Amino acid sequence: MKRSFKNTLKIGFVIACIMTLFCANIGAASAAYEPPKMPRVFSFKASSTNVTMGETVVLSWITANATSVEIIGLEKTPEEALPLIGSIEVWPLASTSYVLIAKGPGGVVSQTVTVNVEASGDVEIEYFKASSSNILLGETVTLSWKTCCAKSIKIIGLEKEPEETLPLSGTLEVFPMATTTYILQAIGFNGEMVTKTVTVNVNQAKPAEIKYFTASPEECYEGEDVTLSWSVENAKAIAIRDLKTGLAATDSIVVNPTSTTTYVLEAYGYDGSHVTAEVTVNVKEKPVITSFTASATEVSKGQLVTLKWTTENATKCEIVTNDGLVLPNRPANGQISITPNHTRTFTLKAYDGDTVIAEQSITITVK
Repeated sequence: MKRSFKNTLKIGFVIACIMTLFCANIGAASAAYEPPKMPRVFSFKASSTNVTMGETVVLSWITANATSVEIIGLEKTPEEALPLIGSIEVWPLASTSYVLIAKGPGGVVSQTVTVNVEASGDVEIEYFKASSSNILLGETVTLSWKTCCAKSIKIIGLEKEPEETLPLSGTLEVFPMATTTYILQAIGFNGEMVTKTVTVNVNQAKPAEIKYFTASPEECYEGEDVTLSWSVENAKAIAIRDLKTGLAATDSIVVNPTSTTTYVLEAYGYDGSHVTAEVTVNVKEKPVITSFTASATEVSKGQLVTLKWTTENATKCEIVTNDGLVLPNRPANGQISITPNHTRTFTLKAYDGDTVIAEQSITITVK
């Protein structure tokens, strides 16, 4: 009987220890647990709370402790989930209260902003025009327009439907294949529709034509400036082969050929024609004096001295002295004998045609 009592005491002690440890663990777990925080909306506002019908408004917001955000009252559902901090452009057609709902593990909160919309005036097309009313087949035209108090617009006569909704005021490039009358339709918020038209006349394309293609000068020395000039009609593309593309119909450029070069102007017409014109620039080698010598550079008065010279690419030569003596029309290669009475400097000039290209001097000293 006593042994049974002792065993009972032992069992009770063990159970008490286990319960103590269990309660301690429960307390520690309770102390570590924190409930999720409630979402907060720090800011939810509209760029303007009073607008005229047709105007847009930007809603912006800042949240915390949220996992998702939605806005009740939008004209259409966004394609993507709204960010926790962000903005969105809206287009209220009537006074609207937008409700921002922020959800998170800690709960749901909301905030509201109201945009008052005043009725707009009558719809109006301020202008509708084309960048050109007469074009050649293949050319493009830019249509431009501006509307007031419109809900939407449409342009009748386009070659293909735009991929996106046309803006209430803007521009659009069109590619008419025939004479076309474009009709701009503007619809107001009250359902009223007004229209304006613009006609673009399309003329059949003519073959490309090169009026002229010239080089000035047509002959030069290596590296000198040469101006290429041209005028072309009825061309959609103009280029100088192996040199430059995208040229204007009438223009000029400067080139610096290093050797004789033939330039080819190419013009492509809207009708598929391809025409060319050529101009050749002849690059000459400059005259050079290869030698200019005297049989003696120090002589006595009256002593005979022979001057000799050789050149390349010169058409003629000339010898002049520092005191004004001129010996014209000398050959490109030659010699001359002189008997100087006083010290003189002789200068050989090598010509290309009538232009002096190279010079070299020798001084003969008379003792």
